[in-house]
Amino acid sequence: MTPVTPRAIVFSPLHLVYVVFICCGVSACDNAGHNTQKPPDNVVVKKTEQLDEKASELLEKFLKYTAENSGKLNDSVTLPQWELLKKIYADNQYQPFWSEKEHWNPIADSLYSFIDSSHKYGLFPTDYAQSSLRNIFSGLVSDTLHKRNAALWARADLILTNDYLAIARDLKLGRLPKDSVTLRADSLITDSFFLANFHQAMAEHNIRQQLEVLEPKIDGYHRLKAAIPSFLDSVKFTTNTYIFYPNKDSLALAKGIEKRLTEIGYTITPGDTGTIRAALRKYQQQKGLTPTGRINDPTVRNLNNTDWEKFKRIAITLDRFKLLSDTMPTRYIWVNLPSYYLQLWDTDTLFMQSRVVVGKPRTRTPVLTSKLTGVEKGFQLPRQKGLFARYRGWRRGRPPYGKLVPL
Repeated sequence: MTPVTPRAIVFSPLHLVYVVFICCGVSACDNAGHNTQKPPDNVVVKKTEQLDEKASELLEKFLKYTAENSGKLNDSVTLPQWELLKKIYADNQYQPFWSEKEHWNPIADSLYSFIDSSHKYGLFPTDYAQSSLRNIFSGLVSDTLHKRNAALWARADLILTNDYLAIARDLKLGRLPKDSVTLRADSLITDSFFLANFHQAMAEHNIRQQLEVLEPKIDGYHRLKAAIPSFLDSVKFTTNTYIFYPNKDSLALAKGIEKRLTEIGYTITPGDTGTIRAALRKYQQQKGLTPTGRINDPTVRNLNNTDWEKFKRIAITLDRFKLLSDTMPTRYIWVNLPSYYLQLWDTDTLFMQSRVVVGKPRTRTPVLTSKLTGVEKGFQLPRQKGLFARYRGWRRGRPPYGKLVPL
């Protein structure tokens, strides 16, 4: 191989001036539009009487800073509702909503409690800066110096207002994008709707009631939500390895399986496929699966079926209800895929219920909302071994499968 001779790069004074000019220009461009200096983290006042006035000054500065930094308040907190916050606080002369003279208002305690218990609504406390609020609340209680830190009170006020607006959106519209299931007549809800709800909560000093009024009115939503507390009492959320399957990276798949089996108490010798297969076989036996000792769909589904994944499915189901209208059509068919049943409702009365066949996990039955104009009377199930005999009662309209009727 021919050696490469290092080449020296020599700059003339003109080059140096040009490079310095370019560097300065780039730096100036980076800072364009971000002229507001980050407000200080600590502004301690000498007298309690000065606290609210100083917090008001800082609220305006924090809002200007977040507006120029895409809602970023500091390194750990971002305020997605920053545009609404600007209007809310400007209309309120930048006065705090949640505190007064070194004390939280009762509504602040109410919202903080709501966030802590938001799992019961199918929400995730971590979506609402729970850890930052916990640090602020505990610090203000235990540290006298913190109580006179106007910057701390101002940041807390912004976080709480942002959280209220975020929770209101999540309860009213959910977090799922509009898709083939969406059946909302009010899907174009504007910011003014949430502003009015916020001001109503402030005027009535009732946080929980004004948030709960935003939830769907559908009975199925409330029945599922009512079951959440007992579910939460019976589980313990832990960090678990999620296994992506199928996975072209066989090494990553094997490591994921090994780690997941270790998490649930199996002793695995790292890299030893023999102990992995033995553990898999034992796990499959315990779960009533065919004990092959190999990775397959049913085994991976069971390994991934943790308490945390179950809760996420509950949250997604609650959000699916939010895609529907509060008032359902006079006559409609409701298909529950996980429970394998179909219901025909007519004027709030259950007219018929029937079992249904759904797709496999890899060939899922599509989830959608659509207009149905009739039923195909000549439908027959495929004559797959065991399948025809299993469902011939359904074809004859025998219980518990019900009868097909024209719409």
